[in-house]
Amino acid sequence: MDWDLNDVRHFLAVARTGSTLAASKALGVNQTTCARRIAALEGAIGLTLFERAASGYRLTPSGSALVGHAEHVEAASARMIEAAQELARAGRAEIRFSTSDVLADLVAGPAIAGFAREHPDISVVFNADSRAVDLATNEADVALRAAPVMDDPQLVVRKVMDTPWAFYCATSWALDHSVPATAEDVARYPLATLEGRPAAMLRGTLPGAKLRYASNSMKALVEVIKTGECIGALPMLVGEQQRDLRRCFVLDIDAGGLWIVFHQRHRQATHIRAFVDHLAAFILTWRRGLQTDAGD
Repeated sequence: MDWDLNDVRHFLAVARTGSTLAASKALGVNQTTCARRIAALEGAIGLTLFERAASGYRLTPSGSALVGHAEHVEAASARMIEAAQELARAGRAEIRFSTSDVLADLVAGPAIAGFAREHPDISVVFNADSRAVDLATNEADVALRAAPVMDDPQLVVRKVMDTPWAFYCATSWALDHSVPATAEDVARYPLATLEGRPAAMLRGTLPGAKLRYASNSMKALVEVIKTGECIGALPMLVGEQQRDLRRCFVLDIDAGGLWIVFHQRHRQATHIRAFVDHLAAFILTWRRGLQTDAGD
């Protein structure tokens, strides 16, 4: 049979979209090429895969029977490409690392600089992004994340520190107000926090809270609190580093921790292990310099 992987790609695209027009847009080719590929595949295997109609392409029984097999071919091709990329990266000794913008400034940037001095043969491609990259789909090799839990069985995880939260106000604000010391005190003021789970946590802890500002950026949140317009909830590993902020009190919640994570497929990669060990050791030393207990 004279057919190739592109024929399978076109077959699956038409099967999934129901037309050569939609499939061609998904594949980035013209409609004529897509239709020609389908016809060539049918001719090669001696089967009619689709019924053509004005409304589009509909799978024949033969076509339906082959979809699952074609998907296996597609998956095997993706695994081969991924393996080839892994081998190429291993040859270059490159590590793609991702974390949030604030963690990049506080700890990841200095840690990577130290790693580069110790391992000049390994390059680190650094991405600072508020979005949690998908390690399973190979968007990055290693990530540093702040999260309540990390229980994805596909990932190797290492918890490097707890991340308690506290309320903070601007130092300038504290000069003109009585600094709140309890949840009841802080509920009287406009509040700011991160979007998602932190905002939900705040509403659950303070049902009557006036949540004025929620952001997906830790940096933006810190700047808002510094204006004095809001009191804000921050991880103490961030709040304690801000000279223009004053801690009000520690939140009595289980906020999770800071985690280094990488995919199971990198478990045996020595350059990944070297980077993870270096990052963990750096954070251990760095956290000893933090003042993050309620009594300091």
